[in-house]
Amino acid sequence: MKFSMSTFPTKFAGKKPEPNIAILVFPFAAPNVFDFSYKTVSVFSSVAGRIYFISGGIPRHFKWPENVEVHDIGIRLHYLNARQPAWLSAVLWLRKALFAQILMGLKLIRLSREIDMVYCAMGVYYQFPILLAKLLGKRILTAALGDYSRKAKMNYGNFIALLTRYLARFNYHFSDGIIVESLRLSGCKDLLPYRSKLLNGALFLEHPEFYRNSHPVEERQDLVGFIGRFVAEKGILDFLDAIPPILDKNPALRFLIVGAGILDAQVGKILSDAPWAERVTRLAWVDHAEIPGYLSSLKLLVVPSYDEGLPNLILEAMGCGTPVLASTAGGIPDLISHHNTGFVLESICPQEIAAAVLAALRCPSLPEISRNAMVHIEQNYTFAAARRRFRAILDELLP
Repeated sequence: MKFSMSTFPTKFAGKKPEPNIAILVFPFAAPNVFDFSYKTVSVFSSVAGRIYFISGGIPRHFKWPENVEVHDIGIRLHYLNARQPAWLSAVLWLRKALFAQILMGLKLIRLSREIDMVYCAMGVYYQFPILLAKLLGKRILTAALGDYSRKAKMNYGNFIALLTRYLARFNYHFSDGIIVESLRLSGCKDLLPYRSKLLNGALFLEHPEFYRNSHPVEERQDLVGFIGRFVAEKGILDFLDAIPPILDKNPALRFLIVGAGILDAQVGKILSDAPWAERVTRLAWVDHAEIPGYLSSLKLLVVPSYDEGLPNLILEAMGCGTPVLASTAGGIPDLISHHNTGFVLESICPQEIAAAVLAALRCPSLPEISRNAMVHIEQNYTFAAARRRFRAILDELLP
């Protein structure tokens, strides 16, 4: 099936012929997979001749650029905890994952005469397509959106982490280039042997007109927020543990928590049992179009992540002029400079989070930090800036 109606420029006049690229996205269950993928396709389509987007369960509402051809393999994975018993859910997941790889590989064979490059955009489950692409003589790009094996260890234990490490390193070994959202990820253990292949592929703030500082930060209520997936590497449990010591010092504060994930039950139990839960508003995952409104209501967004690439949420918050208190995981230091464009969280232990939240809210230069954050995004994380980065990637790999 095909979609069209581009909202982005697609050509560079006077340049050499642009390559055709197959973009593979493993069909994870999470809905944000396609929000991220759409941005990737949009920027690649502006520097390529034709894009062949291959995934499964692709939402129909996206309006793809005119030079994008969408191929749905008809398979979408489920959340592991969505089916019972657990062993059966895992078996069904693995079976779907195997078939997804096979079907993506078959698509590559059918398109082999049309494409110059294959880009594996999310996750580590691309071994069969990568082998086929290598046999077909295609250039291969792989995305590294953080430390995959570390995330696996925090959420699923040592065995899955070890398996993830080998799968990721397989992909990196056979790839001609590895796209990272920040070159700071070169310090990740799994990426160290492949540092020479790393390429800066940071994306952009989509629809910046929706992320405007219509409500100056100094006029906002004292509302502190966490927005993100409820998984271990996002630090949601550490944030919840920080709320009591924060309220001990500032009992008038209120908190907004927006998200869902594999830690839903644990988060729900904490909030149902806590005497301070009346100070917390919790929302399940909301439509992405509503995120600017929530961000613009916050005086401070807290991002206590253990692992990241370059968080889109921080781009959006800074675009809204919302001060961000964040860890130094992944590429976050590209965005957050302490007391300049935001606040740096040196430790993710609850007591440190609490102290940092209270200090940030008392900071007299909060309005200036809000303005600096918006300027930083406007200068460095626009569609045009991302397009230059991806043009440089293609020039390097397809001279």
